[in-house]
Amino acid sequence: MSGRLEITTHIGCPINCDDCPQALLQATYKNRRTLTLGDFITAIDKVPEGTRIDFSGMCEPFVNKHCTDMILYAADKGFPLALYTTLQGATMNDWRRLAGIDFEVVTIHVPDAEGRSTFRITDEYLEVLGAWNCHNYSCHGTVDDRVRPYMKNRNLITFMHDRAGNVEGRPHMSISPEGKLTCITSGRDMNHNVLLPDGTVITCCMDYGMTGVFGNLLEQSYEEVLYSEAACAMRSTLDGGESICRHCVNARRI
Repeated sequence: MSGRLEITTHIGCPINCDDCPQALLQATYKNRRTLTLGDFITAIDKVPEGTRIDFSGMCEPFVNKHCTDMILYAADKGFPLALYTTLQGATMNDWRRLAGIDFEVVTIHVPDAEGRSTFRITDEYLEVLGAWNCHNYSCHGTVDDRVRPYMKNRNLITFMHDRAGNVEGRPHMSISPEGKLTCITSGRDMNHNVLLPDGTVITCCMDYGMTGVFGNLLEQSYEEVLYSEAACAMRSTLDGGESICRHCVNARRI
């Protein structure tokens, strides 16, 4: 199975969705908060061909002013690409520069009428939203009436995660520590990981508490990170033992 690497371009997302445990991440992560373009290039140059690069991670990607440059660099390298975005921080110039990119998936999170996410609905935001083609929209409630006229299709995702039990007050699944598991996104390889701004690679997009730190892609090779002692220890919990996987909607018994 080809892997994926999600790019967290910044720590501290201004959207503050109520299914996103930002406080946990910010309390755990202590290093540089913004991914530089140079460090992105260093990291991406180590990633194997065929790995999908997802601009999503644990923050709105366009919070980082170099996000479009990063996407274009990864595209020039021939990587499959995906984009999960609120478009907060994106401009019409970003859209023009990225209009020719053949993303495998583009999902745009739009504002909800209930205020479960914090959006700035400006004229520029609406213009960008109306310009962008996407495969899916997502919303954490009822779509805000102000954005409906700018949405181009009806593919709407409304499922809200509990982030493997990291969102307090929301019911979540709990699987016994005994028994073998697999993951519907990465199988048993655990190769659908997240890159943080300081080069740290963690288990996946559910791991806001950084319980599985595999290594650092600025200091190690991709193979050293993916097969580090910490990565192998986390992978072994799929055969039995406690980990975030035992509380995740993506886990399946085998």
